[in-house]
Amino acid sequence: MKRIFIGSMIIMSLTLGIWGYSNAKKDFIEILKTNSQSLYLWNATMVGEDELISKNREVMIKLIENEPLLKEKLKEYEEYRGLSDEDIQNLTIESLKDINIDTVYLNAGYTKGIYKKIKHEIYKDERREDKKLNNEDLLSDLNKQITGEKYLRENHEKYNSFIKIASQNGIKVEALYGTPEWALEKNYESFKGQVKDVLNHNKDYKEGRFTAVHLDIEPHGLKEYKENKKKILDEYVDNLKKIKKLVDKHNKENNDELHIVIDIPISYEEGMITKLLDNVDEIVVMNYFNKIETYKKSGQKIMSIVDEYNKNNNSHKKVKIASEFQPYEDLKYNTLYHMNKKELRTYFNKGIREFEKYDCYDGVAMHEYEYYREYLKKMYEDQVQ
Repeated sequence: MKRIFIGSMIIMSLTLGIWGYSNAKKDFIEILKTNSQSLYLWNATMVGEDELISKNREVMIKLIENEPLLKEKLKEYEEYRGLSDEDIQNLTIESLKDINIDTVYLNAGYTKGIYKKIKHEIYKDERREDKKLNNEDLLSDLNKQITGEKYLRENHEKYNSFIKIASQNGIKVEALYGTPEWALEKNYESFKGQVKDVLNHNKDYKEGRFTAVHLDIEPHGLKEYKENKKKILDEYVDNLKKIKKLVDKHNKENNDELHIVIDIPISYEEGMITKLLDNVDEIVVMNYFNKIETYKKSGQKIMSIVDEYNKNNNSHKKVKIASEFQPYEDLKYNTLYHMNKKELRTYFNKGIREFEKYDCYDGVAMHEYEYYREYLKKMYEDQVQ
């Protein structure tokens, strides 16, 4: 009875939370209603928990029991605890529908991705004199003791169920992976191994197929990138070529239409973008700057290249423009989190009005679920005060 009561209370609180976001978005940016909206969802537990996650949670609670700030952060991952997989999935889908999401980029990688916020908090507070933690030892212990198994490989049924529910509600699901190391030739086998998890899933679960392999690789994050930029980018393109062959072979043999989607920074030159377009179906531009002129010019530059590529190659490659909603304090220029409703409406209206002039434009993407949801909640709370 206690478990049922707790589950009911959680469902009630989440329903009220969704209602709050609904009120916020009713008066949200009107122009977004006519645009495809995608959302990054890095928290793999949104498809349900397993023994590994439960075990990791207990390890983490023990490690951070003397750090109240981190225990508060962990509570943000507790809202679905005690619910069935089906309850979790339905609540997630309702939340996505309520903020007009039609495509979700869902983490299909390591379970340790659910602890990203805890690690982020540790790193952040190392730079703040007023909130020093025992970070060096704590971070080392987290890395050693939290197991990072490949989540999709062990939980195909959970993803299958989530994708089917999402599809019934008009939401496409892409399998989201990412690490800069996959840009290197020496790490191709690891790269291929996780992509094959998606291929195997789509082969075995035809009613719950991912629509794309979504790669957030970002080779510029490698330490050696500045000294070896050309070599690294060449290896990255070569790895993508091999992945494309794998996906093409899978599609032909399994009557599938799995796409390849990649995230790119705004800094790539035309030559690099063209090489990438030879091997992918869509690019998502990490256009995270909050200055409207930078936002417009960066998007226009890349979409003009893609439109020209499509014209010359009789192709239909697409571009989505992604925005950041993480609540950065020291990188405010890199997020929209601190904008009020009027500022955000102006920002998107002006930008999207320009982007819609390009044939390749395919909508906006928000990074990421938890922060975007937090932003909408903040906007709603500001309205009612």
